[in-house]
Amino acid sequence: ATGRLWSALVALEHSGEDSTGDAAMVAFRRAVREVPKSGEVWCEGARINMNPMVPHFNLGRAYKCLEFAVHLTPQYGDSFLELFRLRILLEMRIRMRKHPLAVGLLGVPPELHAQPQQETSALSAVDQGKLLPVAALVAQQVSDAMAAELKSADFAFTVGAEVGVAPGADGD
Repeated sequence: ATGRLWSALVALEHSGEDSTGDAAMVAFRRAVREVPKSGEVWCEGARINMNPMVPHFNLGRAYKCLEFAVHLTPQYGDSFLELFRLRILLEMRIRMRKHPLAVGLLGVPPELHAQPQQETSALSAVDQGKLLPVAALVAQQVSDAMAAELKSADFAFTVGAEVGVAPGADGD
């Protein structure tokens, strides 16, 4: 019961006026210290990390939180729904990285290389002012394509769960 109260506090902070998500993250960290075995609290932590509108956005951390949530409280259905949402976000990330505009601007994504490559900073050569509009266009096109696939019942993940859910080397 205590975990539910802490998770409610984290959820309230996350839905509050703090657009940075800092208050929610502070509440989550405190809740984890108070009730570390609460799957509900870990699920709320995953939700914070899956919010692309806050600086805490990190799909790798979200995955870890959901692993704890499912292990600690398997009867809590929200964790499984959030795992599905995470899988969709990871699919979007993969498709965005494979999009021709992204590949043309940033190069082939590391997960598509046959052998490990040395890090190259394509971003340093890109005019940062042009990056955001291109990213928005790619995101819109990928989102529209996925929505059309879902509506026509033709959606399929491009990689298996074992590859798609494991976060990349960058941790997000």
